[in-house]
Amino acid sequence: MLNREIGDSVQISIRTVEAHRTRIIEKLEPKGAAELVKFAVRQNFD
Repeated sequence: MLNREIGDSVQISIRTVEAHRTRIIEKLEPKGAAELVKFAVRQNFD
């Protein structure tokens, strides 16, 4: 899902989406994109 699409769906700016994504990645410390996707799937994110 693109940052624009996420922002539109929850009515926040693209920059806010980017900031949240950055903080999430910093907190989870994934070893790559695949690990981040696995986490999202385990949490039932779409």
